[in-house]
Amino acid sequence: MKKKKFNKRNKHQVTEEYSSASSAFEFGGIERVNVDNPVECSDVEFDEGEEFYSTPVSLDSLSALLTANSYHGAIVEARTRILSKDYTETDLLSFCEMMNICKDLITFGMAYVQIFKNVFGEPIRLGHVPALTTRRGKNNRFVRLNSDDTRTWYKPDEIHQIKLYDTRQNIYGLPDYLSGIESALLSQDATRFRRRYYKNGMHMGFILYMTDPSMTPTAEDDLADALKKSRGAGNFSSMLINIPGGQKDGVQLIPVGNIGSKDEFEGIKRVSSQEVIVSHRFPAGIGGILPPEGASLGNPLQYSEMYYENEARPMQKLILSINRILPEHRHIEFDIPKKSGAA
Repeated sequence: MKKKKFNKRNKHQVTEEYSSASSAFEFGGIERVNVDNPVECSDVEFDEGEEFYSTPVSLDSLSALLTANSYHGAIVEARTRILSKDYTETDLLSFCEMMNICKDLITFGMAYVQIFKNVFGEPIRLGHVPALTTRRGKNNRFVRLNSDDTRTWYKPDEIHQIKLYDTRQNIYGLPDYLSGIESALLSQDATRFRRRYYKNGMHMGFILYMTDPSMTPTAEDDLADALKKSRGAGNFSSMLINIPGGQKDGVQLIPVGNIGSKDEFEGIKRVSSQEVIVSHRFPAGIGGILPPEGASLGNPLQYSEMYYENEARPMQKLILSINRILPEHRHIEFDIPKKSGAA
């Protein structure tokens, strides 16, 4: 009889342990994000070991940013085509090479042209040299950084540098859109978050609050495991919790906020895209930005002419600076398009 009484007390003690024990677990995740600007400007310094100057910004980061944001990459490509479209191709410099020069100038704020000469020292051909792997040394010498970590130095006066002016140094050029990089990165982060939001299947942050004393540790472990496995693509499944003899409000789902707010996502994308376009000084009508409801898009031809005169023409004149070191009969040139409505 005492033995049965002892067993009954033991079962009651175990039940009390179940009900008094508290547990919590997390089935989301925290991802640490580097918020540093990858193209933050730094000082240009001469490397005594390498014998060339460091660049003011990471050229690899500028190149990677072309695919980080749809507006930024598309505008760089559009500016390249507008800038190069009126180039008059000659045997000295092909149209393809000119397009590459224009893209480097817009992307990196500088471009390099290699001058090939005959035995008499006369220019016979011009070629594009990738700015991504070109560095400047002393005495106006330039070097190419090869993929095998070797260096190839060009001959004196073999490379002509075209660059946009930087007020802090005069060794390298600097692109004119750097003020919009943070917005481009914000848009990229928002898109990545949105993709992971759908891929993970976690469409709302919530707290699963359980107070039912009938919930055993084994059942808690099974439930935790099921919730953790619910993450992933296509996991829009329901879950059944059966607690025999359980209380009415023994399990509660308490939402703590919608992490996939449509309005917030669209607002970030809209504002960041506008800031990217402004940093490029690119007309919104040409860039594909739809005007607010009730507003007019305007005349795209007028936008194109204005952009060409105020942005493309000055850049073309900058490229034509190479004519100063070329014989007059070997000068390169851009055609000037006729304005709309002109006879």
